[in-house]
Amino acid sequence: MSFTTAMERSTQFGFWLHAHCNESEWKCDDKQRGAFALLQHVLDLGDAIIVLLDKRLPGPALTLARPLFEGYVRAYCLSRIVSDAEFTKALRGKIPSFKEILDVLGNDVESGAAWIQANKAANWSSFNDLTHGGGEHILRHVTETSIEPTYPDDELERFLAFTIEVAIRVGVEIFSLADDGEKMDALHAEVARQRQ
Repeated sequence: MSFTTAMERSTQFGFWLHAHCNESEWKCDDKQRGAFALLQHVLDLGDAIIVLLDKRLPGPALTLARPLFEGYVRAYCLSRIVSDAEFTKALRGKIPSFKEILDVLGNDVESGAAWIQANKAANWSSFNDLTHGGGEHILRHVTETSIEPTYPDDELERFLAFTIEVAIRVGVEIFSLADDGEKMDALHAEVARQRQ
């Protein structure tokens, strides 16, 4: 798949998911509403990544890899793990650390925790480096003759695939929380269509 095709698919899927989430009315408690809010924020980060890549600003786009992943993990934790009492503490600023969340998640394949743990193990060091302006950006800006962005398209294609994967998982969480089987079925159909 080319970078252009990856961008088109990412953009189309983002539009599709927003159209099925925005202005939907679901009955939910405060904790679920908090999870919805974080999940929406993660979708917004995915949109920002696409906008930045479209403007050929790959460095700032890759800087959002960690917030995208960490935001999803925190929303996942809020929707599936924390108690109402822990949610109340979170609203007062006593949010578990990312390490504490990962320790509680475990490695269950069916819940999606295994995907989180695998991506944390494989990508966390790079995510941190990209977020904090480390060597990952230096390596992609300095050539023998110039200082300019030189992020390879295949790397950006993989990043877009990761961004779409997070968006799919956000959709699953949103429609699961909303107990909306019809939209969940539509999500599965759209994902299958995107992967053709």
